[in-house]
Amino acid sequence: MPKDENTSSDRLLPPGFHELFDTLSDCLLVVSSGGTIVAANQALAEKLSIDPRRLTGPLNQFIEDRGACAEYLSLCSGSRASLPGVITFLIDVTRTMFRANGMLMRRGATPGRSYIMLRLTPRESSVTRFMALNHRIDELSEEIMRRKSLEGQLREEREWFQTTLSSIGDAVIATDAEGCVTFINPVAEKVTGWQLQEAVGQPLETIFHIINEQTRVPAENPVVRVLSEGMVVGLANHTILITKSGREYAIEDSAAPIKNVEGTLIGVVLVFHDVTDRRLTEKELHRSQSALYERVHELEQFHDVVVGRELRMIELEKEVQQLRKKLLDPTQRTDP
Repeated sequence: MPKDENTSSDRLLPPGFHELFDTLSDCLLVVSSGGTIVAANQALAEKLSIDPRRLTGPLNQFIEDRGACAEYLSLCSGSRASLPGVITFLIDVTRTMFRANGMLMRRGATPGRSYIMLRLTPRESSVTRFMALNHRIDELSEEIMRRKSLEGQLREEREWFQTTLSSIGDAVIATDAEGCVTFINPVAEKVTGWQLQEAVGQPLETIFHIINEQTRVPAENPVVRVLSEGMVVGLANHTILITKSGREYAIEDSAAPIKNVEGTLIGVVLVFHDVTDRRLTEKELHRSQSALYERVHELEQFHDVVVGRELRMIELEKEVQQLRKKLLDPTQRTDP
């Protein structure tokens, strides 16, 4: 590989791509068709237990079966459809196997300069989740294939962001610097009830209506804080999302700034996921524990009553025995 390939690849990445990449919970990797790492996110580095700064250079240095990996990348570079595969990393004698879904992100003008997005799922994840997500990626790939290719940097940046955001399992909403929606992925469409076409251009508060679960008052808009502070902001605890139809979901996650090459904040990406089932489980567990504590308290009180009654019966029995002895033993009786 030419020494300047990573540098030239970075110049092709849209501004703010690395910051967005690191906020996503899925393990993601962008490589050239020639096998050079272009970008690897924080989730992948943590899964591999490696310093993110080490994930640079030729991908082969981290791969167990290099031939199979090269063949898989070659297949991905020739198709816009999502292709399943298996990639095994070998780092410091530690093997980590992933299911891979690879798709062509950008076709280069010269051999080896096409770029492939790899979404990596640890093998211990459930087969059902893998198949469902793979099917979703296929649907998103078909949508991307229907779009016409346009010239210019703006179109390339849009393809980078939309391919990345549409390929993950979390709900994602992106806004411009004014807090108006510019993108909403299919998962967010499902959770909020708003479709992409009707959501674009709307103020975030319209699409992302959140309240505090306990007080029922409107929750702080995380995008407003990001736009004012320019830093990653987490959602408050006990946040409830009210959908377009009025349905409520408990949600968690964070918002992060999108900056251009000059460092100017040009928008915000909001990544969140539904934790309604988990909250219900936690509440049910709390209710069960409370009921158990109450029952234990009742049993303790009952025990105290029973034990107290037994002790009184023992004392009474002793008094009866003493009276019997006095009646049977004339020496112990005293005449008036």
